[in-house]
Amino acid sequence: MILELVEFNSPKGWSRQQVAEEARNVIPKWRANKELKRKHFLLELNGKTGAGVYIWPSLEAAQRAHDEAWRQSVIKRTGAAPTIRYFDLFLLIDNEAGAVTEFPEAAEIKGIKSAVAGRAQVLVVPDLEAGNMLAKNLTFLAQADAAGIVLGARIPIILTSRADNVRTRMASCAVAALYAHSRRQSVALAAE
Repeated sequence: MILELVEFNSPKGWSRQQVAEEARNVIPKWRANKELKRKHFLLELNGKTGAGVYIWPSLEAAQRAHDEAWRQSVIKRTGAAPTIRYFDLFLLIDNEAGAVTEFPEAAEIKGIKSAVAGRAQVLVVPDLEAGNMLAKNLTFLAQADAAGIVLGARIPIILTSRADNVRTRMASCAVAALYAHSRRQSVALAAE
């Protein structure tokens, strides 16, 4: 993923309301761009500089959207060329959604070859204390749903906290049941 940061001078004498109205006028254009994942409209607190943060699937997509014609329109409106910078967006923490996303491109850069690289749904920790700290942070700070079991014994051990809600306790039971079923299937296949 590519994060594009575009900065430009606000038109002289424009109020925040005028800048916001101009932003609303271009909503249909950006909604019609199927390559654009997300766009944030920004205005510096003193109102002198406007900015846009765009999330794109590729550098080429960003450059197609912000071509020379677009640059000239910004110069005409603001009196100066925009400043554009591109960043590799490899990790995203979204506390509102309770999600952490690592994009697969980051795994490619690191040389990790795996079908699930960048798409992990499970977190593995080295010990109980690290797991407890991680679970508490995800649960209480990011409002994440969790399930906890301990592996390595003959049967899965359900591991919940006194502070866990009913949803977490039920999820832990479900994960333990699925794991136990999988183990029984493996034993049955090995016996055949």
